[in-house]
Amino acid sequence: MSQKHYAILLKALGLAVFLVPLFMKGMGYIATISAATMISLIVLGVILLIIGNVFEAKAMRAGANFDGKKEGK
Repeated sequence: MSQKHYAILLKALGLAVFLVPLFMKGMGYIATISAATMISLIVLGVILLIIGNVFEAKAMRAGANFDGKKEGK
């Protein structure tokens, strides 16, 4: 897989790790999750989002556009 695919995958995974526990706790599905677990999941999601942004920047610098075409062609 190319760097742009890794960037998209990491961003999607980061959003899932960041948002799903928040929504599930807010809706009452996970009432017993501890604050330390929530904070660690939020931190992990943010780290995955940052790594996804780094991969996206590297892919853009290498000339891979996210619509599948090379820039300048």
